[in-house]
Amino acid sequence: MEMLSILKTASPRRGYFLSNKSGIRDQLGMRDACDRMTKGWPPRFVMGCGLWLVLAGWSPSDMVAGIPAAALAAWASVVLLPPALRLKPLRVLRYAAVFIWQSVAGGVDVALRVFRPNMSLHPGIVKVAPRLPAGSARLLFGGLASLQPGSLACGVDEEGNLLFHCLDTRGDAAGALSRAQEEFGKLWKEDEA
Repeated sequence: MEMLSILKTASPRRGYFLSNKSGIRDQLGMRDACDRMTKGWPPRFVMGCGLWLVLAGWSPSDMVAGIPAAALAAWASVVLLPPALRLKPLRVLRYAAVFIWQSVAGGVDVALRVFRPNMSLHPGIVKVAPRLPAGSARLLFGGLASLQPGSLACGVDEEGNLLFHCLDTRGDAAGALSRAQEEFGKLWKEDEA
């Protein structure tokens, strides 16, 4: 019965949902959802429009479908993946530079190993203690680490350690992956409530 009285007082004509007079959003439990939507939706919409422009082109006729598609994608992404973490843009640029450097160095290392007659490879599984929260952050790190030549994310063991297949386990492969995980973790900051 109380919900019915709340809904009656929250008619769209009075604008209560927008202004939150009398705490209607709080009483309906919508405050967090509304705040999450207003914080996370605009940047995702802009990125969706940018991606659409890159893929489909710059003509106005393409944007007739692009704008609604970007809006729908932004809404779905906020609902399915709430913006609890945000990227630190300067650290992303730094990480990109380190990632490119490590990719080139790893590629040269793998190429040298291939062209050497003795093929000094000692492949094996390396365990790395997780420092990232479970879920998408670990998955994204595993994917990025797999892009580095000589390493491939291959799972998680019983204790929750990340498992990587490495071409050479004689060196400090676990330490290098652990440092890379730490650098990757610095890209994110928690969203202020």
